[in-house]
Amino acid sequence: IRTNIIFLDTEDLNVSSQDFLDECSRQGVLLFPWLPKVVRAVIHRDIDEDQIQKASEVILKVAESFLTKKTVISTQ
Repeated sequence: IRTNIIFLDTEDLNVSSQDFLDECSRQGVLLFPWLPKVVRAVIHRDIDEDQIQKASEVILKVAESFLTKKTVISTQ
């Protein structure tokens, strides 16, 4: 199925959707809060594959940063 809408669950990152999208926004990727622990990403038809790749790298980096915070907190 081809779609331009992606939902990201932030539950395992122990972060709210708002905090996750705020961090992505600081890095130039705009997302939408959908539910308290779900972020919605919509890819506009004018976005090319390079831009999608860059956005996915930012999203992954942000997710990894929250995982690192969660690991540091849980080991203390």
